[in-house]
Amino acid sequence: MNFQKSLLTLLTAVCLFSASGCNAPVTPQPAPTVDVPALKQEIYSTLVAQLTADAPKATATPAPTATAEATATPLTLPTLTQAVAGAVTSTPQSTFTAAAVTRYPTWTKTPYTDSVVLAFQSPGDGTVMAPGQDFDVKWTFRNNGKRKWTNEFFVTYYGGYKSNSLTTMMLPAIGYGEEYTFIADFTAPTAPGNYVSYWRMYNDDKVVIFKFNFAFSVK
Repeated sequence: MNFQKSLLTLLTAVCLFSASGCNAPVTPQPAPTVDVPALKQEIYSTLVAQLTADAPKATATPAPTATAEATATPLTLPTLTQAVAGAVTSTPQSTFTAAAVTRYPTWTKTPYTDSVVLAFQSPGDGTVMAPGQDFDVKWTFRNNGKRKWTNEFFVTYYGGYKSNSLTTMMLPAIGYGEEYTFIADFTAPTAPGNYVSYWRMYNDDKVVIFKFNFAFSVK
């Protein structure tokens, strides 16, 4: 718009200049010299400059940013083991060794008819003794079985409070219905309390045929 106004003003000035020249009275003064080519060149240069100033500024387009390609992860393949031709894999053998079995002879049970009855005991169970007291215990046994007791029958201490005199005593031969008195010597302990002495009777095959004991107290 400014360019058009400038051009119109310039052309108007040229016309006015030309008109004034035509209407002025003729005088002997020399006419002014107008350099028309130079004027055209000036108009052209002004036009080009104006067009250049009014032209829209070009916006530089940024170059596209290159995106880095993803790095591929190498694939690891399993290592194959080639079987050797003719190779045989053996199963491991057990190293367990069975223990030797010990075989014992089978005993034939003997139908024993031995029987014992406690006919008498002195002192009786529960007797109170003084600390350190010396005393004897008497047991009278009766053969109540079907056979005679041989001198291989015996009485032995089994556990509990121990006798002073003996631990084992072999018995004499005792017939059916006969009696035998067994005597054991004791010394009462000094500490108060209840005590028991345990005994067993065995036959000639070392089989228990009778169990007996004596229980007493010390106060």
